[in-house]
Amino acid sequence: MGWCGHSTGIGFSADIARAAELILVPGAQAAEVVANGDAELGVAQASEIVPVASAQLVGPLPGELASMTVFTAGIGAASKSREAAKALVIIRFLTGPEAASSFKTKEFEPG
Repeated sequence: MGWCGHSTGIGFSADIARAAELILVPGAQAAEVVANGDAELGVAQASEIVPVASAQLVGPLPGELASMTVFTAGIGAASKSREAAKALVIIRFLTGPEAASSFKTKEFEPG
């Protein structure tokens, strides 16, 4: 089993780890390990699996095993920087309906 442990925050008991012969890989490499045939199963964020053509996303982990990564952005209320004001436009776009469909195609859940 390929397991992406650094970003998912999922822990396996020692018994499961021994039985499954875990291959621990960093970041988004779990899908690549599966795609290359070096593991039967990979656990990673959906958005890291989708771009790998030879890997298939089968769905989220159930219940308490599932986790959500929340991405945030912001500008300081007292900022007087023009660049920060420009960034606000980008933040509005990224959180708006136009960007939502693009995020959904990559398995992100905009909200």
